[in-house]
Amino acid sequence: MPGLYPDVIKKLPLYDGRFDAYKLEAKGSDVLFASYPAGTSIPLHTHETDNHGVITRGELLLTVNGNVQRVKVGEWYHVPANVEHSAVFEVETDEIEFWFQSSAPPRARVPPTIPKPQVATQALGAGDRHELSARLIMAEKRKQTPGLSKRDIYKWLAIFSISVILLILIF
Repeated sequence: MPGLYPDVIKKLPLYDGRFDAYKLEAKGSDVLFASYPAGTSIPLHTHETDNHGVITRGELLLTVNGNVQRVKVGEWYHVPANVEHSAVFEVETDEIEFWFQSSAPPRARVPPTIPKPQVATQALGAGDRHELSARLIMAEKRKQTPGLSKRDIYKWLAIFSISVILLILIF
């Protein structure tokens, strides 16, 4: 399986789902060490878990409730349970995903299965790509602030979190 993970992570069982990942099971949650090839597109879907994730290589274009967010290395994202969302990975990307069991009731439109990822250029038409690019440019402009950026804070938080997880796994 692709992904730049330590050998201790590569010894975990493989996730049996719509993408490649190593799976660490924990009480009330799962931790997935996922890898996505460049051009991967995951269409709109929902799931019953409350998901938090951090990008460790590459980047993610995440659409939640129609809002597009570019998540870069060291940045965290959150997708609440039962909320419709989609993902696009323009470059080869690795991430650590935390899937927490949720007490929120599922919505009626939860699909029974989630399709395998498709190539992004097939999933987005020319007009969609233009709109997505415009939204991302506007989002980046809003994020530009002087001083310590959220990206720096999240990057150090991600490094700390990954270190703690690895220490737990090793000891």
